[in-house]
Amino acid sequence: MVDGEQILINWRKDVAEAEEDYSDERIVLLARPYSMHPDDHYLSIVMAQLPNNTVTPYVTWGCNVSFGDVRYFEGHYFKTKEEAFEDWKKR
Repeated sequence: MVDGEQILINWRKDVAEAEEDYSDERIVLLARPYSMHPDDHYLSIVMAQLPNNTVTPYVTWGCNVSFGDVRYFEGHYFKTKEEAFEDWKKR
């Protein structure tokens, strides 16, 4: 059985490798594991700022790094950082 500490170690390793692919189009402000299940170590929930988006400059996404790059899915877009943060906490 894998304990919580090992799950976080695996998740941090996957995220660190994937961060090299983040583009200038988004600034990841927060990231956390999707779950504490050992098989989900490649999944995250992220909150990001989109500097080029003047309408909804904040977003929360699911993030998958299992394909050798960063893939975002199920985006929720917001006008304020506070709204995005509340959504990030709930996801």
